[in-house]
Amino acid sequence: MGRVEWSLMAGDDVETVVSMLLCSEMPSAQRVRPAQGDGGIDIFVAGDDGPTVSRAIYQVKKFAANLTNSQKRQITKSFNRVLDTSNNEGWAITQWHLVCPLTPTPGNLNWFVGLTENAGFPCYWLDLDRLNMLASKYPALIDWYLHDGKQRLDNAITALAAIITGQRKRESEQPLTPSDVLPELVGIYDSINAHDPHYRYAVEISHLQPDATAAQSPGLVALSATRTESAWVITKIFARSLAALEERPVPLELQLTVDSDHPDYEELTDQFQRFIDYGAPLTMPRGTVTGIIDLPAGLGGNFSDTDLSLTPVTHRQSSPSAVANDEVLLAILDPTGRDVRTELRIHAVEHTHGSVGHRTVWHDKSELIVVETRTRPKDGHLDIMVELRGADFTGRRPEDLVEPFEFYSILHQPNRFGLRPVYGPRRFEDTPTIPNDEDQHLVALAQLVRMLVTIQDHVPQRLLWPARLTRDEITEIMTAAKLLSGQLVPVHSQDLYIKLDEPTDLAVGGEYEFCDVYEFAIHLDGQRIPVGHCAAVVQGRIVALNDSFAAIEPAEPSSVLGLFTSSDVAVSQVFFRGRHVGHNVAS
Repeated sequence: MGRVEWSLMAGDDVETVVSMLLCSEMPSAQRVRPAQGDGGIDIFVAGDDGPTVSRAIYQVKKFAANLTNSQKRQITKSFNRVLDTSNNEGWAITQWHLVCPLTPTPGNLNWFVGLTENAGFPCYWLDLDRLNMLASKYPALIDWYLHDGKQRLDNAITALAAIITGQRKRESEQPLTPSDVLPELVGIYDSINAHDPHYRYAVEISHLQPDATAAQSPGLVALSATRTESAWVITKIFARSLAALEERPVPLELQLTVDSDHPDYEELTDQFQRFIDYGAPLTMPRGTVTGIIDLPAGLGGNFSDTDLSLTPVTHRQSSPSAVANDEVLLAILDPTGRDVRTELRIHAVEHTHGSVGHRTVWHDKSELIVVETRTRPKDGHLDIMVELRGADFTGRRPEDLVEPFEFYSILHQPNRFGLRPVYGPRRFEDTPTIPNDEDQHLVALAQLVRMLVTIQDHVPQRLLWPARLTRDEITEIMTAAKLLSGQLVPVHSQDLYIKLDEPTDLAVGGEYEFCDVYEFAIHLDGQRIPVGHCAAVVQGRIVALNDSFAAIEPAEPSSVLGLFTSSDVAVSQVFFRGRHVGHNVAS
């Protein structure tokens, strides 16, 4: 492709092509359409802390010859407007770039230095050489905007011809393997992505129908799935940059129809309202949606008898200070809002906005707690919804479950939410009262998880949350956790039969205290897990006695107490008045 004749192009074409080159090089860049109130900004790249905090600014000018005084005044005006906009809106300028297809003269550079020397941030001139380099890097974009498309067609034909003629000679009836077609598949991929400067395409062939997770790829604009006799053909459309969605938008007309007697009527209407108000994802079942969609590459058209899933591609706008961070602390406060009962560190995973306000989805580190915040900037109203994701925690480590379970177990009235940044003073923003009622089942579940964490600190075997728990297994876990915490736990008493190792001064009918050592274990998913040795103090009456045997009947009510010991005393040993007398033959 030859050099771009910038000086022969119309001013609007120069600004469009230059802007798209920059957005292709920096996919996260956002282009600002020229209009009153654009603040002198053509393109900006948000800082790591978000566009409401910092931005790098790119000012595009069409000047392709030596700058005149009038053109210098235009640049100066744009520069000053950016400074004013930054001060008025409260975000910082991290860099400012003047972009125009012109190689500056020494006089131009001296003027530029004089304009920007007191700016307080780095300023750069992106000149003709840099733009020509970008043009050579993205030839499809130049061809798309400046040529008639003939070169795109010639390139595509040449690439496809190379694919066809490059196939290997094959023996008769030789089976085809995936490795045989890898070069051809790569060639097809390169060919279908060689001409469109706005979108990139990926084609998959599978025996499996795509599910909701297939639409969760970064930058994905649309997914088209076609069922053939033998497989599903899935085409994914990715935006090459944010500006691509503005230059080549994807128009969509929808008509949603849900009868009031539909079993999911309330859920679907609520979901649709959140889609409109906050840009929340929308999933409509077959039979409820008809419409027209204009997808690139001829993949759009009319649709009716199909499922529909939409996730808006948007960016976070200004919101309350705590929610403006990508990581915050969500706390459960007491009804007064002063005392913190517990708090959870959460990070943002999704930002959308709609006609009413902004929506942010957050996860905790365990990926079990899902928080959704909805903010209405007009009145500052904030709603917080918290969900415990999933119902089957089989195979999860108790230490991974304890924090989300304990958090969720106190997520109820009359407690309040609290939000604050991770760093800085521990002051929580005024947030709404929690609408949930207390869930006693979840409270008990959180306590059980905490007990397993306590037990894990004392056993070498890895404990995992079981597929099911019986009442007896829960009792074992509770008993073990209490004993390991130093508590004395009453246990059901049984007759004690001792094989005596030495003579004693015991007498039939007498009441004495004995100490019986035995192994304590819990059971998870059918596995027996030894926890330690337990010393049970038994107060009972001698009912049978000879030189080698004693039978003790525990007193009523039961007075058998359990206490874990770290000693090396062997299992089944029995002690009387501190000395070893024999072994429990039932142990």
